[in-house]
Amino acid sequence: PGMTSPAESSCFPHVSVSAPGKVILFGEHAVVHGVTAVAAALSLRTSVRFTPLPTATLRLVLLDYESTFEWPLAHVDPLMSQHEPPPHAPTSDTLASLTALVQTPNKAPLPLLFLYSRLASNPTLRSRGVEVTVKSSIPLGAGLGSSAAYCVALAGGFLAAAHGWKTFDLPAQELVNAWGHEAEKILHGKPSGIDNSVSAFGGVLSFQRESGVVHIPSSLPVRLILVDTRVPHDTRALVEGVRQLLVRFPSIIQPLFDAVEAISTEFRTALAQCTHFLEQTTTTSEDDFVRRDKTITAFHATMGELVDVNHNILNALGVGHPALEDVVTTARQYHLHAKLTGAGGGGCALVVVPNGIAPTSVLDLEETLRSKGYQVVETDVESVGITFTTST
Repeated sequence: PGMTSPAESSCFPHVSVSAPGKVILFGEHAVVHGVTAVAAALSLRTSVRFTPLPTATLRLVLLDYESTFEWPLAHVDPLMSQHEPPPHAPTSDTLASLTALVQTPNKAPLPLLFLYSRLASNPTLRSRGVEVTVKSSIPLGAGLGSSAAYCVALAGGFLAAAHGWKTFDLPAQELVNAWGHEAEKILHGKPSGIDNSVSAFGGVLSFQRESGVVHIPSSLPVRLILVDTRVPHDTRALVEGVRQLLVRFPSIIQPLFDAVEAISTEFRTALAQCTHFLEQTTTTSEDDFVRRDKTITAFHATMGELVDVNHNILNALGVGHPALEDVVTTARQYHLHAKLTGAGGGGCALVVVPNGIAPTSVLDLEETLRSKGYQVVETDVESVGITFTTST
């Protein structure tokens, strides 16, 4: 009694995990030049479900693309590690072998095959097949970390299956993060590491090129409206444009970067003070609730002002776009603060939804933005990173 039969134990376990998307709050573009950026996890998530198959098949089901890929395990076997190695990126040879297996321009199967070949080395995981089903509420290709969330969720699922994890503690999150970063390199060349870190750990993080990722404690509710202008942009060209400006006018552009650094610092200070206050304050009396509300309202007001300044600096750096300006101006009509987020030149903007705003104002703004052809999604800053989900 209590023992599983050999047949049951020698297959891939049922595992369901999810990982959040990300938004850059402050510091995009400047971060390339050594400035501290601040990013946050979103309540928009990518879910991955691992289901054992009776056949010796590895199957990937991308529900959002309505596409399915499958490979006989015999074809994947030659790529398998003998035991779980430390996190590393695929060599060009490995990448060539993976690409040969895929036989489609869609790169989505590559991180899956890579992580399976490295993390499913245990023979019991490979005696039968597994179906990996992916579903996401993160808008794709909008600079909201959808590919990092996908890679982190895959890494989390494979590692959980291999190690029998039931929760993701800090060491587990760190290992998942490292593998997620390596897998994302397949899709994005040289990712900074910020997207996968936000997805693995959740919450609010700062990122600086030299010192890496630092988690910022926060227990604050922050609601955002994300607006995708649907204007396509060329991230590389935008980054290159800023670099050329810096080369031509260092005495003008460097002070703008210094100002962005100060914005990041100011935001982190305000967040820390507000979080500290909320954690020290008991909410038992009416007065406590009033004080708590005032503190959160004051924080949102500070955040709004910093959002305005950072947006204007990004315009000065030449990465604005008329559609983004339209979003910012429209939000301002509702007394809300907005900025571009990510690469600019189109793409997405974020709108801060402060404490105490009338719900009808928010709905009106969203309707107005949708009527202009923009994609609008409401989300919250999410404190949870990679996590197990109950499969549905």
